[in-house]
Amino acid sequence: MFHPVVGLRHDTTPVQLRSFSAGVRTLLSEHASVDSLSVRVRFVRFGASSVDVDIFAYVFAHDGNNFLEIQEELLYGIMDIVEKAGAPIALPSQSLYLATDKSDKITQATPDYSERSKGDALH
Repeated sequence: MFHPVVGLRHDTTPVQLRSFSAGVRTLLSEHASVDSLSVRVRFVRFGASSVDVDIFAYVFAHDGNNFLEIQEELLYGIMDIVEKAGAPIALPSQSLYLATDKSDKITQATPDYSERSKGDALH
């Protein structure tokens, strides 16, 4: 069973996302070691750090090592499709928004030391 979830950056456009999904469907459906009837590629969620595409297919393999070879080949193919679609893979990230208080409360609470003479020192 081949079942990666690919997270693309939030700035991925709908056109890029559709191109990526169609490319992965084609890759899997045309691969000799993949059961083409089992292929499923779906945009499933807006994640915290990415837009997530769930990829699923059954793979015909002789043994575990053969499965890993096929999986590697498919993952390289998916990376190529990501690049062609112009929709880079997302990295875990967070955005921090800082708000400013425009009221006079902050400026009133802060002493104005610009009026001190040069001889005065802060201790």
